[in-house]
Amino acid sequence: MEITPIPGDCSKCHAEYEVLLEQYTTFTSYIVKEINAKESDPKASQRELAILYGTYNSYITMHFSEENPLRFAGVLSFVEFLTSNGFLNHASDVIIALHRSFYCYYVDYDKIYSKDIDVTFFNKVRQIMERYLDNL
Repeated sequence: MEITPIPGDCSKCHAEYEVLLEQYTTFTSYIVKEINAKESDPKASQRELAILYGTYNSYITMHFSEENPLRFAGVLSFVEFLTSNGFLNHASDVIIALHRSFYCYYVDYDKIYSKDIDVTFFNKVRQIMERYLDNL
């Protein structure tokens, strides 16, 4: 179930928005702490990080709507992980899907430009392309 920033009760589960937001952000905070701990642990494997990042990406994509900043930031961090670990095709697919879903949601382009969203997208695409070039 996706959460949107509309106050009130969920039409499906009848839980209040604030309660759902608290639950979802608590879980995502826990995953982020685990990711940070694994990234600073030299004994952590790439597999452990991939599982955590995959869980994080799946959870935020499933529970937060396109306009939610947690989803946007989370998917971008997943793209960074994929890019830094050589999963360039997958990183490209994810950034393109994020870009499409974001622009389908926002029809008011002034909002997009005021948030420098395009700059963020292009920086991620540049990182992916630089990795492609490094691997040639």
